[in-house]
Amino acid sequence: MPIVKTELEWPYRPADFFEAPYHWQTDDYTLGANAGTVLVTLATPSDPIDAELQTQITKKVEGLFFARQLLVHRTFELESVRVCQRRSDGGKERSLSFTAKLSLTAAFDYLSVSEQPDVIIHNASGTVLQDSKSKRITEHTKFIDSIISKLSSSETLDALLESYNAAVSDPAKELAHLYDIRDALIKHYGKADEARRRLGISVED
Repeated sequence: MPIVKTELEWPYRPADFFEAPYHWQTDDYTLGANAGTVLVTLATPSDPIDAELQTQITKKVEGLFFARQLLVHRTFELESVRVCQRRSDGGKERSLSFTAKLSLTAAFDYLSVSEQPDVIIHNASGTVLQDSKSKRITEHTKFIDSIISKLSSSETLDALLESYNAAVSDPAKELAHLYDIRDALIKHYGKADEARRRLGISVED
């Protein structure tokens, strides 16, 4: 039977790593992350999946978690990918990758986003004037969109994300990893003075 849908799934934890469902779409696939699972659906079913495309998707998924981590400062575990090929007769074939999972789970001891206090303000007629949760989700989504669109096209960005992840995952050496971020920025801009000027940072900062 012909394949009618090709899906890639990555289980992750903690399940509330994303406060709200996240979606991203390209000409080749759609990506969604929600409640402990990343689901990628190819625009064109493929069996086997093109190796280069799967590598690109995997890097995008990993980068998505690094970008989210910048906002919540939490560790996470991203398991190996499961590939699901759905056939026209309703059947499906599943396979599990044996590549190493991305395990960045020193401890899940940071404040869950869902535990943060939120404020909703209404006027006398009941119209919502301010919704802190909705505003935060919108701002976080825009930030992640701005990062994920640049993944794999900037070696500096990739290095910054990896160093920040190392800082979160290794609290005992957090400062050392943050200095790696400084060094990467200095390398990118050529010298420390230029990096501070371009980033609007003073010597005291």
